[in-house]
Amino acid sequence: MRKWIYALVALIVVGLGFGWYQYEYGGQSYYTKITTKGERQVRTADNGDKYIDYQYKLPAYNKAGDKRTVDFNGNKERPLKSNAYLQLKVSRQKGVISWQDVTKGDVPAKATAKLDE
Repeated sequence: MRKWIYALVALIVVGLGFGWYQYEYGGQSYYTKITTKGERQVRTADNGDKYIDYQYKLPAYNKAGDKRTVDFNGNKERPLKSNAYLQLKVSRQKGVISWQDVTKGDVPAKATAKLDE
């Protein structure tokens, strides 16, 4: 009987851990199109080195076509390619947590229609 209780407690702990991870680090996919050059920023790392980054504030749409304005950094020393489509992973708690370049064909139809208006 004890083994079953331990197994049940272990499953509950794993389930809660997975739920917490999804809440903190999971997110919904949104899509955006690079329409600006971004705001150039010179930043200083902890060790004193300076680096260049570009910050963007753009409208993004999920697969249902719902709009959300997002702020994110390009994490590159040059602006992102103009008219490129990006898939953003957006967390409710942390905002944009990742992005990747996608083709126009990978963007859902409702999001594409809004981005190309």
